[in-house]
Amino acid sequence: MMTLVFGGPVFTAACSALVLFGLWPHGLALEELTGERGERRRAALDETPWFRLLDPFIRSIAREIERIPLANLKETIRTKLVIAGHPLGLDVNEYLSLNVFSAASCLIVGGSFAALSVGSAGSGAVLGAIVGAAIPWFKLDETIRRRIRTICRRLPHAIDLASLAMQAGVDFPGALRQVTDRMGKREPLRFELHHILRKLDLGHSRKSALSDLSTRVPDSAIRQFVAAVVQAEKQGTPLAKVLSIQAGVMRSRRTQAAEQAAARAAVLILGPLMLIFACVFVVLLGPFVIKWLRGELF
Repeated sequence: MMTLVFGGPVFTAACSALVLFGLWPHGLALEELTGERGERRRAALDETPWFRLLDPFIRSIAREIERIPLANLKETIRTKLVIAGHPLGLDVNEYLSLNVFSAASCLIVGGSFAALSVGSAGSGAVLGAIVGAAIPWFKLDETIRRRIRTICRRLPHAIDLASLAMQAGVDFPGALRQVTDRMGKREPLRFELHHILRKLDLGHSRKSALSDLSTRVPDSAIRQFVAAVVQAEKQGTPLAKVLSIQAGVMRSRRTQAAEQAAARAAVLILGPLMLIFACVFVVLLGPFVIKWLRGELF
């Protein structure tokens, strides 16, 4: 009984003291970040209290993780963070440190709950650590899917505006600048168009800048759009016309995808309906079946 009453709090206090003692940040200054990552970090610090509280600890852990040679894993995470738009302004080491912090937090919670429930903190601590380490990965994948979906939804309208600007006599970079000026400050597509403009300003070819877009936003619609623009440039086709055509094609594909999703929803809803009907039959026929088994029906 004493273990059940005091085991959880003691375990929690011990783990918390150990974590705070080992991870307390000393003399860490927040570096000045620019671009999309900088905006994400500043927004997270201004609008997310829990991240503002944990940021020094995350950077402190990241300083230690930076020494660990995990080249392949870090490269995979770096690619995912670029596609996700640098959520919370994290770099690779900071993201791994967030995994460590999440695993440690869930380990403490799981161990405390297990100690209070069954008197042993081991199984709960292990399960909590696994769940805590997995949460940032699931969140990152969900962020990637949401960001790609948002960009693909906004791109046809942006392409139309760029086409109209080019038909009015503006060059391609100027058209992109006019489009980005009319977008929200944190619009994902705005950051991607700014990235294209930066590459063009640095002397990269239009093909290179657009190909980088298909790498940063790995979606079939984006890849087909980039391929069509690059092919039109090779053949000398007016880019404004190609952009207008591609905007219509992307809208048509989006409509077809919505119709397919609606058709799938009509089929998938049959499963829950069948379960509901089964429950109704059990409720209605259950008493008769019980009476029949007992011989009390007649």
